[in-house]
Amino acid sequence: MHPLDNLPASRIGTWLYADEIPLRVRIVCSLVRYGTGDYEDPAELSEDHPENTYYVLYQVPGSDGTWADGPSAPSLDEAARLAEVALGPTLKWSAA
Repeated sequence: MHPLDNLPASRIGTWLYADEIPLRVRIVCSLVRYGTGDYEDPAELSEDHPENTYYVLYQVPGSDGTWADGPSAPSLDEAARLAEVALGPTLKWSAA
């Protein structure tokens, strides 16, 4: 299980895959900015850091409820904007 799986949603919504299949999207806030874990990356990128980070998670098309990691940002508004860029104009937010 991924550490983000059990975090409460700060924002939830739906988006349309192929403009017709509704899938869920959520943004969660973690107290950790997870690093890449790649030793070839600089420490700023490879290591985990203790700071609030908002992660976009979206339902994978054709799956049985599997969630994929999307972009992350230091604020909820920035994470929402990045989700809108990544998922397109069919993304609609509702209250969390």
